[in-house]
Amino acid sequence: GEQPLAKVAVAVKAFPTPGKPRGITSSVAWMFAYHFLTWPDFPDSYGKLGFNTVGSHYSYDKNVPQQVREDILNTCREKGYKILCIGSPFAGIRNLVEGNSTGPDGRPLALATNDGCPAYRGQTYQTSLNQIEDAVAWMRPDIVHLDIECYATGAFRGKTGGCHRCSAAAKRLGKPVGEAIVDLGTEHMQDVKRLIARVCKRQGFAVPELG
Repeated sequence: GEQPLAKVAVAVKAFPTPGKPRGITSSVAWMFAYHFLTWPDFPDSYGKLGFNTVGSHYSYDKNVPQQVREDILNTCREKGYKILCIGSPFAGIRNLVEGNSTGPDGRPLALATNDGCPAYRGQTYQTSLNQIEDAVAWMRPDIVHLDIECYATGAFRGKTGGCHRCSAAAKRLGKPVGEAIVDLGTEHMQDVKRLIARVCKRQGFAVPELG
């Protein structure tokens, strides 16, 4: 804000297909809806860059007052943008011992963080689902994109027989442990779909696409 104004050269590259973008075009990494606060003409300029969907990460922008976030999304929606809800809802699981893979005694290994167990269904798992439900309720998004990278270490340990909890789940499912891990991921997806459908029915708006 203290720097003097200066002219800059702008290189413009046309999109492969001229005209209005098809499908969904959005920045999910460097530009979220709350950047509207420091980019006053955001709704107009963002579209000229070729984007037709505005993303909002419900964890990253938590320091922005709720009403302000809602006003920003409503402004973007009125300008014709689709709204994209972004989040890493299960990330908390990998940071807590209770969400770690478990040893033969059924107790968490506590070897390291980033070991989210795919078979874990404790309180932190439910808290994560509640977080998604709350976000969908106030955002009313057209698309929901959830990142589940936190299960990388835990899924590998489960598939290779290194997690008692995953092995027990495989036995319950009656499948080889590798296939069971995939089924556990499917359970996550089903849980998320159910809660999204529930909140949309309760509040009367269309069920968003889920990625």
